[in-house]
Amino acid sequence: MQTEVQAQDAMRPEAAVSCVFVMTESLESTINGCFLVWKRNLVLGVPFLMNATVALFLLVAYFAMVFFLLNPVRRIGAGLDSSNVNWALFLFDGMILVILLLIIYVISTFFEAGAIGMASKALETGKASIDDMTSAGRKKFLHLLAARIAIFAAAGAVGLALLIPQMIFKGGYLSMSSIAFSIIFALVEYAIVVGDQELVDGFSKGLKLFKEHKLETVYMWSFIRILRSAILLAFVILAMLIGAVSCLFLPLGDLSAEGIPKAMGPALMIIVAAAGVMVITLIVVYSCVLAPLETLFWTRFYMARTGGVGSK
Repeated sequence: MQTEVQAQDAMRPEAAVSCVFVMTESLESTINGCFLVWKRNLVLGVPFLMNATVALFLLVAYFAMVFFLLNPVRRIGAGLDSSNVNWALFLFDGMILVILLLIIYVISTFFEAGAIGMASKALETGKASIDDMTSAGRKKFLHLLAARIAIFAAAGAVGLALLIPQMIFKGGYLSMSSIAFSIIFALVEYAIVVGDQELVDGFSKGLKLFKEHKLETVYMWSFIRILRSAILLAFVILAMLIGAVSCLFLPLGDLSAEGIPKAMGPALMIIVAAAGVMVITLIVVYSCVLAPLETLFWTRFYMARTGGVGSK
């Protein structure tokens, strides 16, 4: 009877901003409480928006540099045969891209640590700030980066081991191993940041919590993936509708010598502009709504099952 009363209390708005969680809090209480906290702390989207902005800026700068300064194609429009491509410059551009992606990954780790720190602060006190992001980012950045690299290396090793069975039996071994890793290690980064653990202790704490709450972890992971898929599907359907409506206005009567409608340019510009707006909208929705909610879900999930912030 007492546990039931506690679960009902956790559903109330004021319970969403308390750092004292009951050990038996249901997933429904966790999810509902996180929605309440998110509505009061829209600033939780700032780390993800900053991360997306930095990544987009670096990628646009890279492709602009390649196109105007380091373009491996000697003559634009002349094809991609070997005589028209500077392969040394092509490899150089590829190396720069790999380095750039690594830099973006490192930067995203800082913002991820900061976002988790903001989420824990919002759940603890009811209010998060940019200072919480910078504080958590500076404090746990290296530990979180090391954990991510370790998980990626372990997943890569298992993936290589499963590559031959994948090729022989044509099964979904690689995808299944990827899903298994994302579920098993889902709580490690929250143990490091929220639980204020070092690298090894963070792995130990995260894996121990997973063992104690296997089904709940799987349910939470599945709920978040379904939420992601639903939002993505909505944008895909919207994009298809925009494309279908745009095609109705494409001029098909007056063709050029190449068989392309002469007046297609403005229509294509509209389609490209609409696609750009949709991509930006998707980034904003993910950064301001989905990503903060996911972080809150996992942070509260961790806190509710460890007794609070900093629990060892």
